[in-house]
Amino acid sequence: MEKSNYITLIPASWLFNASVIGFLKILEKSGIYENIEEMLQEDGSIKLETEIFEKLSQRAKEIYFDKKLLNIGLVGKNELYLNYIPVHARENPDFFREVIKLLGNATENGSCSVCGTGKYMPESKLRDSTDEVKEFLYTKSSMSVILNSYLGASKGEFPNSYWDLKPDTKICHLCSYLLIHHHLAMSELEAESSKSKIFINSNSFKAMWEFSKLLEKYSILGSAENIKHLAIPLLRLGTKIMSSIYSEENNFEIVYYSLKKDKILPKNFVVKPNISKIITNERISNIIENIGNKKVLSSILDGNFNNLLDIAEKITLYLQKDDTNNKVLKKIIEEEVGSYGGAKKILRNLLELYYLIYQEIRREEYGI
Repeated sequence: MEKSNYITLIPASWLFNASVIGFLKILEKSGIYENIEEMLQEDGSIKLETEIFEKLSQRAKEIYFDKKLLNIGLVGKNELYLNYIPVHARENPDFFREVIKLLGNATENGSCSVCGTGKYMPESKLRDSTDEVKEFLYTKSSMSVILNSYLGASKGEFPNSYWDLKPDTKICHLCSYLLIHHHLAMSELEAESSKSKIFINSNSFKAMWEFSKLLEKYSILGSAENIKHLAIPLLRLGTKIMSSIYSEENNFEIVYYSLKKDKILPKNFVVKPNISKIITNERISNIIENIGNKKVLSSILDGNFNNLLDIAEKITLYLQKDDTNNKVLKKIIEEEVGSYGGAKKILRNLLELYYLIYQEIRREEYGI
């Protein structure tokens, strides 16, 4: 069977997708492959020329041993990929060059918990490789702190925080390399500190690449107080990009995580096409921003519009008591919409929001 000159990557988990986008950023930053758009296929996949791995292997020390391009050193202890490259290899990167070069031969011949399809080096190539290469690949064969200090686990010991509490989760050869690039795709929310990250995920690498490029320039990332102030602008951005790439309607997802007490707490907001049309209605989005509450936004993203009436009913019930100092009212409003001030205004906003959403749904369903 003739060896293919391409490796095809198909969107899978958000972590895999972010890793691929980060990998593309390295190709672009290093100048190894500057026209990334040529790789991005209309069906959402990516075609990687196998010779890219040969070029990467030649510049392994510059990219992976120094911090300039990857923004992190992979040798020994580091914040994200603990001892990914052993300390004793600091002055001798030849074995890692061989690993990268061999990846150009990876084919689909197994399973993988990250990408789903599993791309492994052929046994014939592995037999001819050095013991150091074999040991390196073995230590990366399951999800551990080596591949992600926050999402992984100590190998063979306690469960990790990402993979359904399983202590060992199978990782293919290609993913064990791609994962060390995922941090480059996560945009920082500077106002929340560099411990808070965001990534817009979809079923198309072409769309995700556009998301990533725009987020680099998006000024709100540096000025937003927190994720709730970013939600509406990101939803507008996501809808615009997805509609420009697809003629059919497609979902996209906002992946947000913050690091607290050395643990990643990921949150995923899946945005369905019908919800994105509602959210990006200017009047609706303005009211959501004025209310500024994650519970209200989450109800809308989940399509649970009746919850808006439930909240409004609770506020109405206690407003009828005509007691502005009512402690129960204060608690209800603070729990439901995050602010006690201007209860009547909040109530009006909620009712108008529900009415506008209902009108938008009628317009989509019946054209009225």
